[in-house]
Amino acid sequence: MMAHKRSLTTPIQEHVDRAIDDLIVSLPDPEQLVPDERRALIARYAAVLEGNFIYWMTAARLAVASDEAKAIIEDNLREEVRDNHPGMLRRFALAAHAAPTDADALAVYRNLENVRLFVAELDGRLMGYISYSPVYGSRVGWMHDLSRRQPDVPPGVMEAINKTAIDTFQAEGVRWLHFGFTPFTGLAADQQFPGYGRAFHWFMEQLFEHGAEVYPAQTQLAYKEKWAPSVVLPEYVAFQGRASIPAFVHIFRACNAL
Repeated sequence: MMAHKRSLTTPIQEHVDRAIDDLIVSLPDPEQLVPDERRALIARYAAVLEGNFIYWMTAARLAVASDEAKAIIEDNLREEVRDNHPGMLRRFALAAHAAPTDADALAVYRNLENVRLFVAELDGRLMGYISYSPVYGSRVGWMHDLSRRQPDVPPGVMEAINKTAIDTFQAEGVRWLHFGFTPFTGLAADQQFPGYGRAFHWFMEQLFEHGAEVYPAQTQLAYKEKWAPSVVLPEYVAFQGRASIPAFVHIFRACNAL
């Protein structure tokens, strides 16, 4: 009997499938929507994708490093242009009597471009700020994004800003505040994939312990953990083939460490 070896990408695909399932479950039931809600759903979907999808895909093509990923995205781009997918979407919306109006465009673009900024001031002097970006999917909310403070600001100012933001979001009925990815932090043994790179794992551990000048992973992790997060999800680094110096450079750039 031939045994089939489990693919190393299977766990990643399972994670993606779970995320998709969670998103689908979070969507409203079409049967329970009134006609105006159905029209708004189609119109706003068209307003988002018609003018942005090719742009987003082009940005992804410019960002990826591997030749395989570039080829896949380029094939998709050729199909988008050849078959005129934006035109197909427009015709579908018109046939459904759901052509986007100015109100539809304003409703979605506020969320597409919306970033909220909370600042701390003392006697008219800016002490620090935190920006928050919208998060979609199964855990809709806001993400704790960019933060800066003056070098001489006393401890607790950033915490006070974030506490103010949390109180504001809770008053608005927001359920989730995300803290984003913390680079160079280790993974528990039960979260490691079979065949994980031991050398790379060791290198990440060394950066976490001794690489504060490269990226302050310990202080970032400590700051996030003090808020007692209810959900902590692992994120992984994958290489095409073996890890290499150029691959490390890409990771550092993605983390703003270079």
